[in-house]
Amino acid sequence: AYRRKARLVMTTRRYDFKKQDLQTHECGATLEYISSTKYKEEGSGLLHTHPFTELFYVTKGKGQYQIEHTYYSVEAGDLLLLRSNVAHAEVSLAANPMECIVLGFSAANALPDLLTPNVFRVLHLDSSANQIQSYLSLMLQEVTKRRPRYAEVCQHLFEALLIQLIREFSPILLPIDKDAPLSKKAEQIKEFIEKHYLENITLESLAQQAQVSKYYLAHTFEQYYKISPMQYVQSLRLNEAKTLLRTTNIPTRRIASIVGYSTHGYFNQRFVKFEGMTPTEYRNMMQEGFQKDEHAAPLPEESIGTDNE
Repeated sequence: AYRRKARLVMTTRRYDFKKQDLQTHECGATLEYISSTKYKEEGSGLLHTHPFTELFYVTKGKGQYQIEHTYYSVEAGDLLLLRSNVAHAEVSLAANPMECIVLGFSAANALPDLLTPNVFRVLHLDSSANQIQSYLSLMLQEVTKRRPRYAEVCQHLFEALLIQLIREFSPILLPIDKDAPLSKKAEQIKEFIEKHYLENITLESLAQQAQVSKYYLAHTFEQYYKISPMQYVQSLRLNEAKTLLRTTNIPTRRIASIVGYSTHGYFNQRFVKFEGMTPTEYRNMMQEGFQKDEHAAPLPEESIGTDNE
């Protein structure tokens, strides 16, 4: 009997990689360890250091990290990068105990992009939080099951995690669509500034990142936002500095570096121009006002210190 063959019906989508897109990323980092920690009650660990860089990712709850003599609050979805040989301790809160995954690794070529100019950096993950946590969860599965070549798998997952962080938090080219309306171009430039204002950027470097001339960039931004790009950078840096002055005891020299100023003197000069007082005078005024507020919670004793300029 003659049997008619059925036709195979299928849909295929193929994505070819271009050679210029397949750039090998040499992160120069080797995993030292991975750990998973669950805090059951309120408490603080002892200040300690490690000879390698660490990555802390908070999976649940809330807590604080003491870095040297200052406390920084974190919650689920936050990621902390900490350079080697920096004194630190973990602090968990009783109401909502913290859970975290920690990686220790050797120095990485990629880290200057992620940490400069700081010895630490807290990254608030949004859209990438699930992906970062999936990398870490897969790494924990591998070290738990210890199947053949598990360490190699963990190393590759770690490199993928680093690339994801670099892609989201390091400077990248900002393509400007020349046919886009003025408002869209200005919005793209503004978003880039808000993401990178702590870095050592100039009008020339902004223009290079945006792939437009500095005159076009300045004209486009100022026409829409009524402020120049560099004035906007200055305002963001000063607002960040004011927050650090109010809430920490980090020396003003360190704050100047953290918020992107090349020298302490220039930071003081800009602060006085916009605030009418020095950073130290602002800190004293705000902290005195804070202590007079009967409803304000007291600062931890460890976080109160002398501001060495």
